[in-house]
Amino acid sequence: MGSLQAQEMARLADLDTALRWHLHSNHYPPLPLAFLPTCKAAIEAMEEEEAERLIDLPDGISWRDGRTAVEAWRIVESLHLGAFIGARESCAQCGRDTTDDFPAGPCPNCEEDEDG
Repeated sequence: MGSLQAQEMARLADLDTALRWHLHSNHYPPLPLAFLPTCKAAIEAMEEEEAERLIDLPDGISWRDGRTAVEAWRIVESLHLGAFIGARESCAQCGRDTTDDFPAGPCPNCEEDEDG
């Protein structure tokens, strides 16, 4: 159930809101919001196909072996972040979030720039 809910949150909400919900609702006990930047960095690394990039853990938190930075893929796997990788789409030209645009087509921001 949590995986399906995470997929929907990733698609429908902005990343910060979706991750806050995920850290609180899909983990027991809930994970501290201090993980938010760590999650975002791990997701970014995976989207950039850099699964081995080292990501800093929140202050005061260490990995099982005592490290304070671990590979992005380990964070994604252990915090169940797979639903958030590539869940949002953005315009390649202006960066505007186009996930919910329907029908699919040119970004309205870029379309306006071409007309005006």
